[in-house]
Amino acid sequence: MTQLKNILSISLCAAALGACKNTNDAATAVGGQTDKQVKTLMLQQKWVSACNKTGTLLSIFQIPSQTEKYDMGSSLQHTTTLSNDANCATPLITITENGSYQVGDKVSDNVYALTLTYQSVAIMPVSPDGAQKLNDIKACGFADWAAGASKDVTAQSSADYVVARCWIKTPRVIYDISEIDGDHIKFGLVQNGQDKSSVDKRPAAVDQSVVYSKQ
Repeated sequence: MTQLKNILSISLCAAALGACKNTNDAATAVGGQTDKQVKTLMLQQKWVSACNKTGTLLSIFQIPSQTEKYDMGSSLQHTTTLSNDANCATPLITITENGSYQVGDKVSDNVYALTLTYQSVAIMPVSPDGAQKLNDIKACGFADWAAGASKDVTAQSSADYVVARCWIKTPRVIYDISEIDGDHIKFGLVQNGQDKSSVDKRPAAVDQSVVYSKQ
């Protein structure tokens, strides 16, 4: 009986040590599939930007500020909220893109390739003022925008979205990189033609000036 208890005790200790070791390996893996799985789990959050007052899209809609949110779970949802004040406190319009994402190989310390695939895009004025803004420019070719009513504009999205007064051509794939530091994430820096439009145009450096915080 004593011998059986000793065997059971040794087995339980070994199992516990094995479990701890497996957990530690998953958390500190340096390469391969396990490392990608850990990185994917770290990405599965809602990441929100600070208020931004510059950008082509703001000039298209003649609106002063915007915020962005990446909701990364089993799928990807990217929401851009355009606001009618400098502090992003008065939302007018939301643009919601839906798709998927995939973590790629390690690029450098804590930086991994990230591929975002957008399949659809919808625009919704969240207030009467937002609807008026969209109707004034006949955004995406529509002049019947109404507050609270979303329109799927995937078919109207354009490669020349400034002229079309709509949105960036969708479906599309973005070849990016990401770096997670605690409760913050950063994406790739667009420079030297690395506009994220193809694998060979994937950024080589992280944009340290734009930070998204965990919501």
